[in-house]
Amino acid sequence: MLLNLTGSTKANREIASTAAVFAMMELGLTRLSSLDIDIAFKNLGEGSYGLCSVAETENSGRNKPMRSFIIEVNKTMNISMIVRTVLHEMVHVRQFARGQLDTTINPKGIRWKSAHVNDDTVDYMDLPWEKEAHKLEEKLAAKFWSANLV
Repeated sequence: MLLNLTGSTKANREIASTAAVFAMMELGLTRLSSLDIDIAFKNLGEGSYGLCSVAETENSGRNKPMRSFIIEVNKTMNISMIVRTVLHEMVHVRQFARGQLDTTINPKGIRWKSAHVNDDTVDYMDLPWEKEAHKLEEKLAAKFWSANLV
């Protein structure tokens, strides 16, 4: 697995790296040695915490496993929110890497497991992949802080 972090301070990058590796272990992603994850700290604007997207690679294509990801984290957040955001976005990495979530352009909408969801008509908090990410974010954050990793 390749993990590359850019932006913000060295301390924030180290915390984000620790959270990402923790999430990989907890979410069972360590078996996917071909994962390539870039975490970039950026000014995403007020109210935005982070996002995860699939990076386009020369091996990208339909029916090919997604293995390269870009996670953007709002650089204006405190340590607690950085950890929560990285954990949340790592849940999305798992969803993409396991083929549960596919956001490629499709007239039927975003594919979530075996169904299609039109994210234009469903509230953000009601999207099934976000429900799962928020639920796991809570559990992972509690476990992360109790492990005294930072």
